[in-house]
Amino acid sequence: MNFNNKVLKSFLLDLGFVIVITVFALFIKTKLQGYLDLLKQYGPSLALIDPSVNALEAQQVLQEVSGLANKAVFFIILIPVILFLLYVIFHGFNFYLLKKKDNYLLKFGLISLPGYVFLILMINYLFLGSLSWIILILLFFIAFVSYLQPTKKGFILLLKKYYYVIPAFIGYLAILFFIGFFIVLFYLQTLINVYAYWLLVLALIFIFGLSWYRNFLVEKFG
Repeated sequence: MNFNNKVLKSFLLDLGFVIVITVFALFIKTKLQGYLDLLKQYGPSLALIDPSVNALEAQQVLQEVSGLANKAVFFIILIPVILFLLYVIFHGFNFYLLKKKDNYLLKFGLISLPGYVFLILMINYLFLGSLSWIILILLFFIAFVSYLQPTKKGFILLLKKYYYVIPAFIGYLAILFFIGFFIVLFYLQTLINVYAYWLLVLALIFIFGLSWYRNFLVEKFG
């Protein structure tokens, strides 16, 4: 597989990931809004029911509300699991196409898990202090190096080239940041009926840049 084919396949996978995540985010918004609207409908019913007079009716309504709330909670718990699986499938397969190592997808998932779990805990418990961010970036850096060299020996050898790897890692994060920034900015503008398609063009340019840069990193460090 020549360089151009590698970059093209990587670009299609990156683009597919962005599209799937965007569609999934819209689905999450619609689903959660639906649960919220249904729960709001039970508000007047609960306010009108006197448990001392209509105990059976009150119990029935409470069971329905509890069941709906449980479905919403289960869906919320499922969201980070699905996001992680999508990340492993798209990004893991992207690196696999470039490296072609046995059991790479499994290793990719295990390598990515600590940083992802810590990120979820940070968001859930609002651990947003400086120490938390330092730990998160460190976990992401370890994962990044492991993506390029998943073996212990290769990992250690690559860490010794930290003066090259750290700038490469920062560059990778910067590209991901700008992709997300342009897409989010475009979405926010659509909420006020403004469609600045040049933001999507910039996002596509950075997505292609990510695909090329990943191929470059694997060729240089992998």
